[in-house]
Amino acid sequence: MKPTIIIGIDPGLDGGIAEIGAKGSVFVEPMPTEKRGNKRVLRLDLVMLHLESRGDDYEEWAYIEKAQAMPSQGGVSMFNYGVGYGQLLMAIHSQDYHYEEIPPKRWQKHFGISGKKGCTKAQSIAIAKELFPDVNLFRTPRCKKEHDGMADSLLIAEYGRQTL
Repeated sequence: MKPTIIIGIDPGLDGGIAEIGAKGSVFVEPMPTEKRGNKRVLRLDLVMLHLESRGDDYEEWAYIEKAQAMPSQGGVSMFNYGVGYGQLLMAIHSQDYHYEEIPPKRWQKHFGISGKKGCTKAQSIAIAKELFPDVNLFRTPRCKKEHDGMADSLLIAEYGRQTL
């Protein structure tokens, strides 16, 4: 049986990417973005570095939170989100990862996260810290608030590890 590498992706510009390595190593970072003109966009080149294949010696899985329409967001915002989501799926496909799109409610229910949207962020951070106490969830060293997108991506990867 090949060792398995699992990637968890919380899509969106405020999301994150996490990796649980074959020997239990854990890496997480905010979704890489850059400013272009007056808007922020996905740094697909940096995403591709995370997804770079380790070769035939490993089984590689990516779990990505499934995109869905959000009634509170406008059309332009949702279109941009969909473009980024499509880019992430393309990146996963280009590296021949096995992958699964996970509805948010499924992985949240798996970890006992429930409630209104604002409450799920705090719960996600608390559970990620409990499961991975040595992992830093701050976007930068100067941040005072932990990043829920990083916590979500880590829990998505852990959901994948536990259900694989």
